[in-house]
Amino acid sequence: MSFVYVILVAMFMFNPADRNGPDVIELISLDGNPLQFETEDTCMKHIEENHLDIAHFAIKNFMPQPTMVKGIFCMRKRLGVGV
Repeated sequence: MSFVYVILVAMFMFNPADRNGPDVIELISLDGNPLQFETEDTCMKHIEENHLDIAHFAIKNFMPQPTMVKGIFCMRKRLGVGV
């Protein structure tokens, strides 16, 4: 089986009514290219270099719910399988 590393952003929902829906977003692509990494180190390096842009993207995707980023993670994912 082939694996890649992907970026997941976990969110904290301030309103309890919003906590029933998804609270994690996977970053799938950047500039039309798949956002997948062969190693955890390259994934972590991408997060280190782009953490503010990643956080802004995630918050924007959960608007208008009041949210904040709980964490940004590299997760190993089997190719061809959803998160």
